[in-house]
Amino acid sequence: MALDLDKIAPKARAELIKLGKRYSSDDTLAQAEQTVSGLDKHSDKLAPMGFNDHDTQRLKDARQALIDAGVGREAARTGKKVTNKAYDGAMKTGKAKRTRARSVLSSCKRVLHEHDETDAMNAIDAVLDQTGTAPDDASKLATQLDAYVSALSRADVAKVAKTRGGPALLPELGACAAQLRAVSQDAATVQGTPAETSKLDLIDGIIIGLARDARKAAQAASKELGDPAILAAFELTKLYAPSKGKKDEPPAKEPPVDPAKGEPTVG
Repeated sequence: MALDLDKIAPKARAELIKLGKRYSSDDTLAQAEQTVSGLDKHSDKLAPMGFNDHDTQRLKDARQALIDAGVGREAARTGKKVTNKAYDGAMKTGKAKRTRARSVLSSCKRVLHEHDETDAMNAIDAVLDQTGTAPDDASKLATQLDAYVSALSRADVAKVAKTRGGPALLPELGACAAQLRAVSQDAATVQGTPAETSKLDLIDGIIIGLARDARKAAQAASKELGDPAILAAFELTKLYAPSKGKKDEPPAKEPPVDPAKGEPTVG
C-alpha cells in the first residue's frame, strides 16, 4: 500500500515537516527498520495498547516511501548537510572578518580626520555606508569583504592601517571572500529541489511519530504483561544515539522514561 501524503492536513503536514527536519533520513530509516522488526514480533501485543495494524502498515509504507524517495537522493542530502556546515562556518568567519575590517577602517578614519585627509576619509565613509548591514548570503558577504580590501589597499589608508592590523587583515579578507564564494557555489549545485526535501522531511516526521507511539504502546504492554523484552524491541536508539546529526542540532540522547507516566519525557 502506497503512502498517501496528499491526505495529510496542512497543519499536521507543517508540524511533521518541522519534526522531520531535525533528523537525518539515514537515522529515521534505521529507526523504521528497528521498529518494524519489533512489530513483526510484538504487533499483537501493541494493538490493545493503541498501536494497531493500520499504524504498523503505515510505518511500513513510510519506510518504503523513504527508500523510494532516497534512491540516489540520500547521498545528495548528506552532501547538502556537509555543504550547509561548511557554509555556516564560512559565514561565521566572514562576519567576524567583516567586523574586524570595519573596526580597522573606523580607526583609520579617526586618524585621517586628524590630518584632514578628506579623500581617504570619504572613501572609508562610502565603504562603511554601503556595507552597513551584514548580509546572510555568502556571495554578498564576499562582495563586502572585497570592498574592505579595496579601501584598505588605498595608499593613504594603507599607510595609517599599517600599524593597526591592516597588513595581516588584507590577505585574510581575500582568503575568506574566496571561501565564501566557494561554499556559495557548492550550495547552488547541491541536488534536490525544496519540494523534494520537504517531502523527505515529511516522511521522516511520519516515521518519527509512529516510532515514538510504538514505543509508548510497548511501554504499556511491557508493564501490563510483565515482559521487558517488548519495550527493549522498541528502543529509539537510532533516533537518539550519537549519529550524523541533523540540521544544525547536536546529536540527541534517547529521552529518559518518566517513571510516573511510563513513557519518554519528550515527544
